[in-house]
Amino acid sequence: MPEAVAFRWPWRVIALVVVAALSYLAWRGYQQPDLILDFANVRYC
Repeated sequence: MPEAVAFRWPWRVIALVVVAALSYLAWRGYQQPDLILDFANVRYC
């Protein structure tokens, strides 16, 4: 059983980092919508 736990924890760390990065981008996009729209090459006007 310890082998399964040792194999699983790096994937959980990677998943947490990805979720944190996406959450940060969503938070920044809420504060500054132009930031996300620049990534998509979309403008309001």
